[in-house]
Order: sequence, then structure tokens, then C-alpha cells
Amino acid sequence: MSTKNRIIFDNAKDFQNYLSDLETMPKGHNRPTKDLHIQLMTVSVLKLGVTRMINVVRTSAFGKKDGLYILDGQHLRKAILSLSPSQLKGDFIVTIMDIDDTEEIVATISLLNSTSANYRLEDFLESWVTVGKKDYILLQDTLRRTKQKINPIVEAYSMQKSTGNKDFKEGRFTANQKQLDSILKLHNSAVKAGLTQTKGGFSAIVRMRIDYPHLSDTDIVNAVKKNPAFGFTSSRNSYIKLFKDTIEIRK
Repeated sequence: MSTKNRIIFDNAKDFQNYLSDLETMPKGHNRPTKDLHIQLMTVSVLKLGVTRMINVVRTSAFGKKDGLYILDGQHLRKAILSLSPSQLKGDFIVTIMDIDDTEEIVATISLLNSTSANYRLEDFLESWVTVGKKDYILLQDTLRRTKQKINPIVEAYSMQKSTGNKDFKEGRFTANQKQLDSILKLHNSAVKAGLTQTKGGFSAIVRMRIDYPHLSDTDIVNAVKKNPAFGFTSSRNSYIKLFKDTIEIRK
């Protein structure tokens, strides 16, 4: 379980001193910072001031008793520390959460970043792999082997469209190996029949299997054989349109 408390700083200098003493979590638990994101955040702070709090975790999970680590706001912290106190304005607030379970720490990071456009599925994957989630470790290995994008592989494992990926982000992803193997086998057969070997082609096969479960592997492979255009296409939506036109699917 976690508990919270909040510190509100009266001046920028004390705020910066506190932030400079915070530690970064061990590799894998939180995503690494990016220089471009820090630069954009710095511009925002200069124009608008500090408009959101820094989230900190107090924990002994990483070997230091009651260590204070950045939980959320890594880029904002570096932007604030890059400026002089006189350049800072706004609300200087730090929220501290006491959590000693590493899996709960990662779950909290995931929740805090679940709607962030800058937090990629790969970042969530890395965090859950770090705490030893077996299904995520299997997914990471599959991505390395297949060289496919993460979204269609997640869909292939679950046979559900990725809409928001809430379960995935919050650590509830389940890897159904039988379903993935079926998709990989179908994709391989389609490639042999003339489908161009692209990421878009694989993604289209996954979506066809999800959207039209009544179609057999033979239906899909025969469509590829029938229409030479499958050998000259690259995007997922273009492939799907070809399948619909060739098989004459009506929903």
C-alpha cells in the first residue's frame, strides 16, 4: 500500500535544492529522459511557469533505506534545474508517496503516465519486464525475434484491438502463445502466397483475423494468391481494403 504527503516550497531556490537531491530509479523501472523533451519542457516553464507537481517515491526497494526517487516529472525536474531561481515562477509542489513494493512502484508510474502522449508502449513494456512480469518478458522476446511493431503483436497475443491499451499499461497483459503462433503461421503462408513482407502486412493479417473470425486461413491465403496487388502494397489499411475487395466481405 502507498501513502502520500505533500511539500509546498515558498521559494524557487529551496525547491531546486530539494529536486537536485532526488535520485533516479535503477535502469528499466522508469524511462530514460530525452534531451529534446527537456528542451521543450524548459521553454514551457519559461513561458508558463511550473504548472504541475513533481511526484516522488520514498522507498527502500532499491537498496537505500527511505531513498527519495523521481516517480513522475523527470523531464520537468531537469528543466527546472537548468534555470536560475529568478527565472522560475508558478507552483513549487512535491508529492511524496511511500511505496516499498517494486511492482507497485511500476504500476504507479504506469497510472501516472497512462494518458501521456510521450510515454510509449515500449516504455511500459520495459518497466514491467524489469519487475519480472513473465508475459511481458515473453512479449519482449517475441518483438526481438519477429521485428514487428508492438501494437499488432499485442493484438495477436490477445485477439483484441488495442484501444487505449489500459490493461497493457497497468500490467494486466496476458500472452496467449497459441493465438500468436496461429497468426504467425497464417502470415507466413500469406507471404509465401505473394503478400509483401512488411510490418503493415502483418498488422493487416492480425486485424483480418480479429474483425472477421469466420474467415478461414484458406480464405485469406487464396485472396493473396488471387490478387497480385498484395505484392505491391505496404500500409495496413491498403492491405485490408484489398482483402475486403478480393474476398467481397460485407459487414
